Amino acid sequence: SGSESCVRSSLESLDFDATQFSPDQLSWVALEILLSLGLDEKVGVPRNKLILFISTVRKNMFENPYHDWMHVVDVVQATYALGMLSGVLQRLSPLEQFALFVSALCHDLEHPGVTNLSLAKSNPHLSSLYKESSLERHHSIRAFSLMVHRDVDLLSGMDAPARYRFRDMVNKLILATDMSRHAEYLSRLQKLSTSGPTHDEPLGGDRLLQMEILIKCADTSNLVRPMPVAKKWAVKIGDEFFAQGDQERCMGWAVTPHFDRTKQSLVKLQTGFIDHVMLPFYGAIVPVCPDLGPAIRQLESNRSHWAALTDTQVYGPVGRAPPCNLNATGFHPAGPAPQGFHAISRNRQSLPSPLDHDAGPLSSSSS
Repeated sequence: SGSESCVRSSLESLDFDATQFSPDQLSWVALEILLSLGLDEKVGVPRNKLILFISTVRKNMFENPYHDWMHVVDVVQATYALGMLSGVLQRLSPLEQFALFVSALCHDLEHPGVTNLSLAKSNPHLSSLYKESSLERHHSIRAFSLMVHRDVDLLSGMDAPARYRFRDMVNKLILATDMSRHAEYLSRLQKLSTSGPTHDEPLGGDRLLQMEILIKCADTSNLVRPMPVAKKWAVKIGDEFFAQGDQERCMGWAVTPHFDRTKQSLVKLQTGFIDHVMLPFYGAIVPVCPDLGPAIRQLESNRSHWAALTDTQVYGPVGRAPPCNLNATGFHPAGPAPQGFHAISRNRQSLPSPLDHDAGPLSSSSS
């Protein structure tokens, strides 16, 4: 249809606004990106398995204000748009492309809506199990448990060496999204940029590093979207951060810095992250991947717009989501809030099979 053609034409653009689509439409977007690269044929994963896997991942995403199915597909689309813009995607093999997009689909699988630090305080068993990067390791492990489930069997068409390489890439790519490793990647980029051009390809031709940087950029791509889109995502992430702060306060814990709604401005949260994290990051990327120049220019433009805004202007007439309340059964928000500190454990107990509940159909045009 005409609307589907319009959406297809926007998939390579950072102007894409995931908030305008229904969950079913977002599932179609994820499938369309995989099919546009011909990965069903090139990697030997039939279309019906792709549809089933997308639906299964969607079902296993919690309804958080920010880390939800909408964010997942936003990151998948950003990976595609940034990959095409940078020229990296075209240089990857089909197996590498498939690993990249499966990683994007699963990078926040079963995210409970709280940070690793809060999870360490509230769920020490999980933290001791994974040691570090608790959430990211959980996302990776659960991704493979869904892939090998007998009803999905996503990798059945791959031989053993391909499966081994695929699993290694996906694990490394999901772990790359842990922001506690950000300084590590920034240092690697800075060394590459100061050593001068040593290769015709972006990022010195290091395929894994190319994919890791792509998924990191995609995971924070809301900051390089057009300002009207960026503002919507800022409100969503602010709601989730402040809800975590509410929960921590109710538990009698110290509230994570910047997560306290009584002290933290949303605008300053955005400008601080741009100034101290994203501008240095893109400043190190562009010298070794010049084709991503448009992204840093959008980031700089957005930074200027944020400087002229107040929280009231960002939230508009609806206002900020109200604080979370605690009752005998746990946290229940008056407005949007994370699923809670023990959401992962609850989900593992209540969903023995990834296919127990219907995630809703994909668009009829995808079947």
